[in-house]
Amino acid sequence: MGATGMALHQPLNKNWKLEATAILSGLSHNRTSQRVADVPLPMRWTDDYTAESKLAFLTKIFYKKNARNSWELGARATRTKTRLRIFFTDNTGSYNDDGTIAGWLLQPYINHHSYLLPKLKLTAGLQLHHFTFSPQNTLLLPRTALTFSPKPNRHLSLSAGLYAQTLRHPAYLAHHPGGQSPGPVRSRQVALGYHAHSENGAIFRAEIYHHQLSKVPVSIQPGSTFSVLDQTVPFRPSADTLSDSGKGRNFGLDLLWERPLLKNAFARLSASLYRSLYTAADGVERPTRFDGRYLFTATSGREKTKKKKEKSIIRGLSSSFSLFGGFRQTPLNATASRTTGQTVREEKRANELKLKDYIRLDLRTYWRWNKPNRTTTFSIDVQNILNRKNEAYLYYDQVQQRVVTKKQLGMIPLINYRVEF
Repeated sequence: MGATGMALHQPLNKNWKLEATAILSGLSHNRTSQRVADVPLPMRWTDDYTAESKLAFLTKIFYKKNARNSWELGARATRTKTRLRIFFTDNTGSYNDDGTIAGWLLQPYINHHSYLLPKLKLTAGLQLHHFTFSPQNTLLLPRTALTFSPKPNRHLSLSAGLYAQTLRHPAYLAHHPGGQSPGPVRSRQVALGYHAHSENGAIFRAEIYHHQLSKVPVSIQPGSTFSVLDQTVPFRPSADTLSDSGKGRNFGLDLLWERPLLKNAFARLSASLYRSLYTAADGVERPTRFDGRYLFTATSGREKTKKKKEKSIIRGLSSSFSLFGGFRQTPLNATASRTTGQTVREEKRANELKLKDYIRLDLRTYWRWNKPNRTTTFSIDVQNILNRKNEAYLYYDQVQQRVVTKKQLGMIPLINYRVEF
C-alpha cells in the first residue's frame, strides 16, 4: 500500500480561484491457505488476490460574481485498474476465477450558490457520472440544498440529491442478464441538519438522513440472499448471476461536537444511531453486515509549540477511543459445511446474529517542523494499544471440524514520515 500526490491552490484574481489535486495510489492484498491434514503434501485450498492502482485528478474553478452569487465548476477523473484472482476448494472440486477491470471514472460537475434572502442560501448542482468500463450507464445527478442562518453562527439546512456509486470490482466479473456490465448503485438522499459554532471555535453538528438505494445487483440463484451491499461474504463471480433488481436503505442520526486547538488542547466527540438494510431477490428486507446500529468515538490531545528564528516545532500527544456495534453474521450450517468442505450459511437467516461490539483505543505522538517553504511531520501511532482482538466473522474450520470465530488484528504500531512543500 502506498500513495503520493500534490495540490495547487491559486487565486487568479479577486473573483476567480483555481484548485487542482493529483494523487497516485496502489494497494495489494493476498490471502492464501493450505490444507495439511490427511494429505502427504500441503494442498492449495484458497487463494484470494487483489492488486489495485488508482490515478486521480480533481480540478475546481471558483467564480464569485458578487456577494450573492457564485459558481463552482470542476471535474474529477479517476483511472482505476484492478487485478483479481479468486480460488476456492471444497469436497466437490476446485473453483478458479480471475480477471482485470480497468477504466476511467469521469465526474464533471457544476454548482451555483445564491442568496434568495439575506439569511437564506440556495445551492443547486448537476454532476455527470460516467465509467468507461460500463459506458452504457451514464447518469446525470441533480442535487440541491437550502441553508437558513437565523444568526451568523447558527445554520439549518435541508438537502436532497441523487448519487451514484460504482460497484466493488468482483461484481463486474459475474454474469448479468443481457450480457451487459452493471451500472452504478443509485442513492436518493435527503438530510436535515443543524450547525452551530461558538466564539472559542467549538463546533456542534446534528444531522438526520435517509438514503434510498436502487439498481443494487443481487444474486438470482435459487435460495441465495446475496447483495453487493453485503459483499464481504465469499463471492464467486463467474459462478453467479446478478440482477440489478435489489434495493437498500440507510437512515439515522449523526451528532458531532468538536473543539479545535485551544490552550494547547483539542477534543472531538461523535455518535451515531443508524440502520443499514438491504432487499435481496426474494423481496425480504434484512440488515446488512454493517448494521451495527450505533457508534461512538472520542479523540483528545495536547500540543506544545516551540518557536525559533525561522521555524516552529510542535510536539503532540493524542488518543482516540472507538466503540462500534458488532458486525452482523449469518448462522452457519455445521452439517452441510462438514459435507461440502466449505462454510455453508443458512441463507434464509442472513445476518440474524450480531457479533460482539468493536472496541479500540489508539495512541499517537508526533513532531512537526514548520519552515517557510515546507512542513515535516514524524509520528508514531499505536493502533489498538489494548491489543483487543475484535470479532470479524464466523467460519467452519475443516481441520477442527467446528465453527470458529475469526479475530481481527491486535496491536499495530506504525511509523510515519511526511514532507509537505
